[in-house]
Amino acid sequence: MRHLCLVVLLLCTCAFADATYQDAKLISITDSTKVMQGATCTPGACFSFPITLVGINFNVQMGDVVFIGHHDIRWRWSYAANDFRPDSEVKIRLDGRHMYIKRPNGEDCKTLIVSRIDKTDLGTETSGDSKKEAAKHGEWGKELLVLGDLQGAITQMNVSLRLNPNDEDMHVALGQTLRKTGDKEKALEEFRSAVSLKPRSSMGHALLGRMLLEKGEPQGALDELRTAVQLDSRSPYAHYNYGAALQVAGDLPKAVDEYERVLKLNRGDSQAEEAVRRVKGKLAAKTTAAN
Repeated sequence: MRHLCLVVLLLCTCAFADATYQDAKLISITDSTKVMQGATCTPGACFSFPITLVGINFNVQMGDVVFIGHHDIRWRWSYAANDFRPDSEVKIRLDGRHMYIKRPNGEDCKTLIVSRIDKTDLGTETSGDSKKEAAKHGEWGKELLVLGDLQGAITQMNVSLRLNPNDEDMHVALGQTLRKTGDKEKALEEFRSAVSLKPRSSMGHALLGRMLLEKGEPQGALDELRTAVQLDSRSPYAHYNYGAALQVAGDLPKAVDEYERVLKLNRGDSQAEEAVRRVKGKLAAKTTAAN
């Protein structure tokens, strides 16, 4: 009788454990490798050296919640994650700070939950530190952007800006995300908001100028991009786009100058090299035609 009860208990325990697994979707597997600086000291001298921490993130969605689970390959139960397929159905089990994903062979892959994104949380019940809450939603937006969920990212970034409308960096992030969706008007609004909050931001002016150029407003683009290179003369992005605006305006010699400045700042920039060849070719063709 005692043995029978023990068997029943074990069966119930196993059934309970299996019942804790839930259906979910594996969105993607992304590289989460980080490089940190280590140091060692000897009498009279200290030396720094890079330390590479190799890891992967399993990005899983269950209902309206996205879990990002980190798997460090240094862990003793590590393995190459080649038996999972992104955009597939999986079984997961949540246990405190850990998420276990059932592998096709029935074994568990243990991950540490580094982020839990509730897509239904729109910050409507916020109390206390609104800036801290805004930062949380902003981070969620950036994480969703990496996962390719543009609309989810836009929603969370908008929540962040509603809670903290003076966050210049978040206006820039939202503008760049809106640009990816093709919504140029709204992207332009966000870049203008960023510049109004931080007028001496070279990147803000450069992004605004680039957006105006894409919308077919070369004069406005020239003004913004000229300001961008004046504010930061070492910005390859600002110089490249200023060159593009000058090219559209027909000032080819100055456009070449800007592209060549990019190459001085960032040797081997393939885009700038191609732009120099292209514009110099047009200048040569003009000279030949004139003769």
